[in-house]
Order: sequence, then C-alpha cells, then structure tokens
Amino acid sequence: MDTFQRRRYPRVNVSLPVEYKSDGKTKRVLAKTVGEGGLMLNLNENLPIETRLNLNLFLPNMSPSSSVLYSLKAKGKIVWVQEEKDEIYCGISFIEIAQNDIEVLSAFINKYREI
Repeated sequence: MDTFQRRRYPRVNVSLPVEYKSDGKTKRVLAKTVGEGGLMLNLNENLPIETRLNLNLFLPNMSPSSSVLYSLKAKGKIVWVQEEKDEIYCGISFIEIAQNDIEVLSAFINKYREI
C-alpha cells in the first residue's frame, strides 16, 4: 500500500524555510514535506519525540502580485525522528494552528499538487 494513500492529510514534497526555537535560539531549517496535519523537517540537531516547537513556516504568497512570503505560525509536536547518514529528519504533527492558516496551507498544497 502506498504511504500517500494511508495518510489522513496528503503531503507534498517541498523545500520551504521554517524557523523554530530551541535552547532559546531561533533555528532555520527546511521543510521537506508539508500537509495540513504537519510537516517533515530536516534538522541540524536531534530532538526527542514529543518535543513541542513553535513553528514559523514561510509559504510563497498566493497572490501573483506579491513576492512577499506568507508567514504561517503553528505549534507542533515531534512524532518521529530518523537519522540518515549525516541528516536528521523529524515528523511534526500540528497541535495548534489558526483556521485562516489551515486555509492558506490547504490552498498552497492544492495549487502545488496541480503543478
């Protein structure tokens, strides 16, 4: 069975900047996949499962007349961690996200899937 079909929320492969705070410092990483329920990050550190993060995901603005990135704020929880060679990946499940941001994220995912 395809992983994509088992997901509650379909995800798209992306490369989007994300900021989060750890040890009082703002860290910048890349999201590798994103969906309405969460995202996968490529981290520079190994954080334990259940760690809660304040996230700031930067999406391309959906308005063709604007080049400013849309800043989507959410709270998430690490649900899995995987190390591959020198890379650390983790799955983040959104635990708090504004309804407006869910709508923006959904529109981005639907548009991205059409490309």
